[in-house]
Amino acid sequence: MINPVRFLKAQPRFFTAVAVGAVLWFLLPHGWRGSTRLLVTWDCATGLYLVLAAVMMARSDIGSMRYRAEMQDEGQVAILVLVAVTALISLGGTMAEMAAAKATVTTNGWQHVALACLTVLLSWTFAHTIFAIHYAHEYYEGPEHAPSEGLDFPGHGRPDYWDFLYYAFVIGTACATADVNVTSRAMRRITTLHCAFAFFFNATILALTVNVGAGFF
Repeated sequence: MINPVRFLKAQPRFFTAVAVGAVLWFLLPHGWRGSTRLLVTWDCATGLYLVLAAVMMARSDIGSMRYRAEMQDEGQVAILVLVAVTALISLGGTMAEMAAAKATVTTNGWQHVALACLTVLLSWTFAHTIFAIHYAHEYYEGPEHAPSEGLDFPGHGRPDYWDFLYYAFVIGTACATADVNVTSRAMRRITTLHCAFAFFFNATILALTVNVGAGFF
C-alpha cells in the first residue's frame, strides 16, 4: 500500500506544479472560456515542472539518482498513468480551443491557435520527461553496489538523466527505440506502454493538425 506522506514527499516538483496550477485556476478570469482557463493553467503548471526537472537533472549525480530511485519507488506507476491521462485531456482542451479559433470571426483567432500549439508542445515534452525520470529511477533502484539493469546504453560510464531523456525522446518521436537495448521485463513493459502512448499522442496531434488546416483553408 502506498504511504501518502512518503508519496507526497517523494514527488516535490510534481506536486509543486500541481499546487501552482490549482491556485492559478482560481485566479484566472472566470469570464474566459473553460478550455482557455484549462490550457493556460496546464501550460503554466507543466512549464514550471519542466524548469524544476531541468534544474534537478543538471545538479544530479549517480548517488542522488539512486537516492531518488529509493525515495520514489512508491506510486511511480500511478504517476505515469496520471500523466498519460492528463496529457490526453489537455489535447481535448486543445481541440476545443482550436474549434473556438475557427469560430472566431475577429483577428483574435490566432491567440487560440498559439495557445493550442504551446499546449501541444508542453504536453509532449512533459509526458516524455516524466517517462525519462521513471526510466532512470527504475534503472538505479536497488542497493548501491547492485548491478543496474533494464537498459543497455552504448559506451562507457553510468548513464545520467540526460541519457534517459534521450531514450524517452527517441520513443516519443519514433515510437521505437534506437541504439539502447532493453534487457529486463520491467523495462520492456514500461517501454511498451510508452510506445503505445507516444503513438496515440502523435496520431492525435496529426489528426488535429489536419483538421485545423482544413478548417482554415
